[in-house]
Amino acid sequence: MRVRITERPGRATRLALVCALLSFAYLVAAWNAPIVAPVVGWIAPLGSVAVGVYATVRLVVSTPLGQASRRFWRTMALAAGCIGVGAVSQMFDTLAHGEPTQVLSDRTSAFDLFGLVLMIAAILLVPVNRLSRSAWATFGLDAGTVVAGGALFSWYFAIRNVDDFEATTGSALPLVATVATGFLGVLVLLRISFAGVREVHPGSLQLLALAALTSCSAAALSPTLADRPYLNTSFLAFPLAYGFLTAAVERQRRSTLAALDGVVAKDAAPRARRSLYVLPYLAVAATDGLLLHSLSSPAESGPVIVGAVVLTALVSARQLVSFRENGRLLRRLDTTVADLRESENRMTFQATHDGLTGLVNRALLASRIDSALAGGGAAEVAMALIDLDDFKSVNDRLGHAVGDTLLVEAAARIREATGADDTVARLGGDEFAVLFRGADPAVAAERILASLDRPLRIAGDELRIRASVGIADGWAGADSNELTRRADVAMYAAKSSGEGWARFDPAMDAPAADQARLAAGLRDGLGRGDFRLLYQPIVSLPGGQISGVEALVRWHDPERGVIPPDRFIPVAERSGLIMPLGRWVLREACRQAAAWRASFGAAAPSRMSVNVSPRQLDEPDFVDDVVAALADSGLPAECLVIEVTETAVFHGGLAVSSLAALRSLGVRVALDDFGTGQSSLGLLLTCPVDILKVDKSFVDGVTEPGDRAVIVEFLAQVARGLDLDTVAEGVEDAAQAERLVELGYRKAQGYLFSRPVPGAELAEQLRPTLGVASFA
Repeated sequence: MRVRITERPGRATRLALVCALLSFAYLVAAWNAPIVAPVVGWIAPLGSVAVGVYATVRLVVSTPLGQASRRFWRTMALAAGCIGVGAVSQMFDTLAHGEPTQVLSDRTSAFDLFGLVLMIAAILLVPVNRLSRSAWATFGLDAGTVVAGGALFSWYFAIRNVDDFEATTGSALPLVATVATGFLGVLVLLRISFAGVREVHPGSLQLLALAALTSCSAAALSPTLADRPYLNTSFLAFPLAYGFLTAAVERQRRSTLAALDGVVAKDAAPRARRSLYVLPYLAVAATDGLLLHSLSSPAESGPVIVGAVVLTALVSARQLVSFRENGRLLRRLDTTVADLRESENRMTFQATHDGLTGLVNRALLASRIDSALAGGGAAEVAMALIDLDDFKSVNDRLGHAVGDTLLVEAAARIREATGADDTVARLGGDEFAVLFRGADPAVAAERILASLDRPLRIAGDELRIRASVGIADGWAGADSNELTRRADVAMYAAKSSGEGWARFDPAMDAPAADQARLAAGLRDGLGRGDFRLLYQPIVSLPGGQISGVEALVRWHDPERGVIPPDRFIPVAERSGLIMPLGRWVLREACRQAAAWRASFGAAAPSRMSVNVSPRQLDEPDFVDDVVAALADSGLPAECLVIEVTETAVFHGGLAVSSLAALRSLGVRVALDDFGTGQSSLGLLLTCPVDILKVDKSFVDGVTEPGDRAVIVEFLAQVARGLDLDTVAEGVEDAAQAERLVELGYRKAQGYLFSRPVPGAELAEQLRPTLGVASFA
């Protein structure tokens, strides 16, 4: 529950102020002679006592204080109550004999002294913050100045007249004890106010210090009222002391409730300490005034002069400490400023440079490109975008530490191949850029490629850094975004052509824009469900029975119609959309295979083949995706075949590890289009393979004498030797099928048997009543 705070001044504070004004007015009115019965003069002082005690008790009872704060204010309430009882006792002492008197009983003195002791105990129980030696010296000198000034005034107005006070009251002990205890309370309050505390509001402590100081100062004026027994210094002391006490309580209460209400208040501690610094100077000023007053009586001016000298010495010492502390603070400030400047430079560098290579980052490069283009020499500006080929496979096979080392070395070699006026930047990942000013970018690109191509040995492995470079020339009115875009288009053209580098030509924009539109359409199509799976049977030879199917994805765009895979699959690879698309294909194919098994039993295809892209294999979560698809569909792992290309597994690494993990679960692995990529026979020994799919380009020539027929026969022999299954792809006529059977092939796939068809159409072929005709 939130506590509501009133913005109006507290009633107790206003009532205490009224009591103080009434008491002071009575003193002034009755100074020369009594105006009413003496008991009337006690009404306002005792009223202020009652208000102060009530406010303090209410604070302790009804305000949610902290433990230390509650202990402090509870003890202060006991002290206020004890001194209040002493005030009532003092009233009876002064009126007990029929005639007004200032004689105090031992009972009254005991209550007053015990209350002051409780107050000091409460203050000493408050934990203070730690201070340095210099801060303690400053406090000691300031407090000494204040106490010395107060003592001088107490001596001048009270202690030197102690004989008169003793003659009037019967004892000088209450006066001396009151003054001494009051000053001790002031000293302790000053100490914790200066050091600072968290449990008690600093402003409250200041007001309590004023309460103690004014009460003991007023009590010290008792000798001046020796010839006015109907008046009493308590008429001034109690209203001032309990008025300040009430204000202190109100300030503590408001601060506590504000904190509970979530109001962020300004820190009062610095203000409290700043106001304390004024007290020593006030003490000196007051002493100077006292000195001028005492010059009228040379016999009494001597001690005042000594006191003034002591105060001057204390203030001088305080200034020396301050000068020393200021010098130390200035030195610390200089050090701090230097550290801040160094930190600012470091942060500026970090904000504009790559943390790994130390090269300029994308933001600073863009700024420099815009500045160079705006300088009037746009025709001399050019930009090269550099992408490291197959960097991800290095990370996967050898680890990120080796990958980082490779990036640092690549950055150093690019810097080495460029001029001093050129800006080399790392844009992120394995992508770098160079801003040329006046240099021939084509010559520089050749130097960069040659420098990167030098062998590099890291952690015992010899690596070669292959790269593709795209160059874009500046022109009047160009900006960094468009120049970077053109360089990116040229870079992908270089990657596609395999020529190392390419210079941007406007003709490149057409295929680049088409690919961008395809990527956007792919993203929308995935959301709309525009993709379909077709299934092409894999049959047994020579009978032609369906033994398996291969899932083939097709895109039915509502505007473009059916888009063939050779157009959208490369775009999906580059854009990263191959990941969600591949997951969908995998799940849908597993679902369909499980549905056929449930519907047709033994007549259902025994295996479902799904093509997987190189980028999917490089993802750490690929194995989990396959396991999830099998679990969700209920398809046994041995019924799934993952088809991969030679390129996807040629470099080993995470791709091969993922396939090995799947194979251990029972999933079979097929090497698709074998013989058309960069494969070697050694790949069959290092990659976990169960099935070889011989590419259509070899099957086409199997019936004619020549190299292709020899290769098809050789692959069949290799497969038998390694205990691998073989599937001949692209079989289109019966002669090819017969020749493949003669060479030992027992599975085939092609238009001779069936084109890729929707799942419903394939289901018709699976019905036992329809059967499947032999190819012969």
